[in-house]
Amino acid sequence: MRRRGEKEEISKFTRQKKGQITIFVIIAILLISGIILFFVFRTQITPQKGESVETNINLFLSSCLNDNIQERIKLLAIQGGYAEPTGKDFMFNDEGVSKKIPYLCYAQESGSLCINQEPMLMEHLKNEMKDYLANDIRNCFDELTQSLDSEGYVVDATYTQENTEVDLIQKKALIKFDAQLALTKGDETTRHENFEVSVPTRIYELTNAVQDILNKEADSCSFGNYGFIYYIILHPQLNIERIKTANSDVIYKVQHPVSKEEFRFAVRNCI
Repeated sequence: MRRRGEKEEISKFTRQKKGQITIFVIIAILLISGIILFFVFRTQITPQKGESVETNINLFLSSCLNDNIQERIKLLAIQGGYAEPTGKDFMFNDEGVSKKIPYLCYAQESGSLCINQEPMLMEHLKNEMKDYLANDIRNCFDELTQSLDSEGYVVDATYTQENTEVDLIQKKALIKFDAQLALTKGDETTRHENFEVSVPTRIYELTNAVQDILNKEADSCSFGNYGFIYYIILHPQLNIERIKTANSDVIYKVQHPVSKEEFRFAVRNCI
């Protein structure tokens, strides 16, 4: 029959053994997680079977830029197409914070038709995006070269910010930037240039609708009455609000119901 002291020793030994097993399990989990993370991040650039370095570079840049581009587009749209908007501060009841919204059609004289302030709105928006995205593109390109360098490539890279191009088409934005990469590993050198990132967005459709509304506002004092009702009937694919303020200015909110992107702008017309 075991004595009390022997039972305590056995219990203590059992607890120590369980504790050691727990520590070993934790260490094993950490090691496995580290190995998985290593290969996940490494495969961002290193080509897999059937892939090329070119493919993986494009995937890296798309992953790096996608969220930033979408955020920039949404901010530009809600600020009337400007990175740094000017105009009056307006507050919406459901937001509780005043925001500066630019006048895209403005009448200087009382009772006169407004003048379209951005007759080439699509081109203006492309230029704003080009300037607004410059730092994001530079940062992602630098991250790309650092990642390639860490994988054993000798990297010779150049990036020309001035030659960046933004194109807006149905359902997407295309960002093309002038960059060159020469990658050397061992005796092999490959060259890559003129990269392009495609981002899903409905800003093209929104901008076309806004341009159309601006043209109609600048053409007639009566658009705000029956003309606007007729317009929204003809464009059921968009959610369009026309909000009249206390001083008779008008705020437009043009939203795409799928992407939830919203273009806001102000109009002062025939007052």
